[in-house]
Amino acid sequence: MPYTWDSFNALVRSNAGDLVPDSTTIAPALVEYVRWNVARDQTRDLTEASSMLASWKSYKKRMLGYDFDVYSQAAAQTDTKALLSGNQQGRDGYVLAVADFIKAELEESERTTSLRNTYVRRKLGLAGYTVADTAEQLYPDVTKVLSPIAGTYDTLIQAITLFVKGELARLIERDTGRYQSFNQDYNQLRFRLLGFSTEELGSPPSDAQVEDDVRDRLGSDAARIGAQDMINDLIRTARQQIKDFKDTTMSLTSAAREDLNHYGSWIDNVIERGCADLKGLHVFVENHIRQVVIDLQRYVPAYRMGHETLYGQDDVVADCYASRGSLPEGAKPLQAYILYEDEDAPCDACVECELISDYGFFDYGQTAISTDDCIPRLIIDPKGGLFIAKPQLSTEKGISLRLHWDGTKLDFDGADSVPFDEGAVYAAAAWVNAEVSREFGSSLGIFNSFRDSYLRTRRRLFVSLKEREMLAR
Repeated sequence: MPYTWDSFNALVRSNAGDLVPDSTTIAPALVEYVRWNVARDQTRDLTEASSMLASWKSYKKRMLGYDFDVYSQAAAQTDTKALLSGNQQGRDGYVLAVADFIKAELEESERTTSLRNTYVRRKLGLAGYTVADTAEQLYPDVTKVLSPIAGTYDTLIQAITLFVKGELARLIERDTGRYQSFNQDYNQLRFRLLGFSTEELGSPPSDAQVEDDVRDRLGSDAARIGAQDMINDLIRTARQQIKDFKDTTMSLTSAAREDLNHYGSWIDNVIERGCADLKGLHVFVENHIRQVVIDLQRYVPAYRMGHETLYGQDDVVADCYASRGSLPEGAKPLQAYILYEDEDAPCDACVECELISDYGFFDYGQTAISTDDCIPRLIIDPKGGLFIAKPQLSTEKGISLRLHWDGTKLDFDGADSVPFDEGAVYAAAAWVNAEVSREFGSSLGIFNSFRDSYLRTRRRLFVSLKEREMLAR
């Protein structure tokens, strides 16, 4: 049984690809595509980006046989996000991501890049998960992540004391080392104070009490320095910094929430581009299959014989009681049939009627097409490649035309019968593999190997089909 163009196309793809893919193959491929975009554009990890790109290309090559039109965009996004997230989705994971965002924004050292990459990977794991909670509702849980040890009033006094000591070391003693040590401890205590407020105490301390408690904690340092006004100013500065630090982390919580809640749209856009790339690959392979069968027809005469083209109402123009259309380029018509889907065909015609062909007469005004005489007829223009078929082709009435012809076929439709055999399938697969290898940046040796395989197969097909033709005479 001869192949149709669709069945031939599917066989070539399955022979060229490394597997017979299904919808479960697409999501893992798109995961690699998303991770490649993240590594390239967000974490700037060129090593990881190179690895993800190689994996993405490997998936693409393995998926040559899949028709991506049967896999919806919504399904691709849902399945890909499910694989990206694993078990990281949920409010707890969301809170951890917000905390990572705050750490990265507050850090001012060589660790900043590492912290930001940790945040990017965390939000990628959320894969677009969102929460309805406001920043104020998230903040208490975020502060617990930033500092598992809750702050107290004593922590507040200790933090202010460290700040004062640090500033005194910097301004009076000019001791940079002591300043940095005090400042580092002070910054750590600020995180512990994020969830603390003096308003929570039964009897909130006054400013004077806080100042007295800090001076008591300073002890001999305060008496030695003696600059009481300066110490009081530093205490007020420290308290204001601690308050501003809370406001900053609250603002960062809001910014992180905004970023996380919009990240799903970014992932959706990336997945959409990945799907378009995969669908483009399908077209890329389709075009190369067309190119290879044109090349085979050029070198193997047997493949230029026995083509079939189906014409419906949309392929022709109505002309009186007939239809006017164009022959395939370079076609030499052999036989033509009018096909009736309706069992009650006019004039007691059979379901498949061979047309009476007239190759020497083509006159738009002649009686044959202007008379409803129920005689099937094909009139061919010997110069222009046009034809008139009678009766008129009609989708509503189920009337179509099937034309058999010889020549080099350039365009193919899914249901068309093609003269290509199993040997042509293997030859076409080798051609496609060669072009895919070149497109995906494989070594020149791999491309040449597939190219040589195609040329050898083409020569064998020419010889074997020529011998078969000679034996048939």
